[in-house]
Amino acid sequence: MTVTPWLNAALARFVSAKPGRLSLRWLLWHGAGQAGHSVQGFLLGFLFIYYNQVLELSGTLAGVGIAIATVADGLSDPVAGSWSDGYRSRWGRRHPFMFASVIPVGVFMVALFAPPEGLSQIGLCIWFTVCYALMRTALTFYNVPYLGLGAEVTQDYQERTRIPVYRAMIGAGAALLVAAIGWNLVFRSTEADPHPQLDGGNYLPFAPRLGAGDGGADGALRLENDGRDPAPA
Repeated sequence: MTVTPWLNAALARFVSAKPGRLSLRWLLWHGAGQAGHSVQGFLLGFLFIYYNQVLELSGTLAGVGIAIATVADGLSDPVAGSWSDGYRSRWGRRHPFMFASVIPVGVFMVALFAPPEGLSQIGLCIWFTVCYALMRTALTFYNVPYLGLGAEVTQDYQERTRIPVYRAMIGAGAALLVAAIGWNLVFRSTEADPHPQLDGGNYLPFAPRLGAGDGGADGALRLENDGRDPAPA
């Protein structure tokens, strides 16, 4: 008697949905999509240190840049929602926007940590503002359809409640993981380098990892119905 068939059967029962319930597999895959947004939120802390302490951008100009990017993000939210609400394709309404946003989010995230050398304070502020605004806008075209999709896959109240629970847990876990990697591996203090977060050379290698993790988490989202999202009843 082998254990493998019994283990496979037990696992199948564990991840399969009961009638009327979403499977654990679906909830985990869907929740993984929140990881990218959580990473972007945690990124703001590194951005402040990098631009203000390393590149010596004025805190006032950094605040202005973030304010402009936040306004642009707010304006893009209803656009993304309205566009994806009325969009029709073989992949459904939501997925095309989500998949198309993955690469731009990663590219602009890396660009934020790679400004051209020799920029003035105003030039650095413009670079920061434009790249940050474009990254947040690209993320909007992922996150708004993503959240809409979670509300459309089921009409059951209890199941709709379970979806954000898994989303929040996985998103928080991703943010903690990025924090642990950042402060314990990339920016770990040593006697030779007690303040590694003030060394600009440490940021650019870290940025592609954040971008790849962000895009990978976003791209990991898939559904059991061949990637097509259902239209609401």
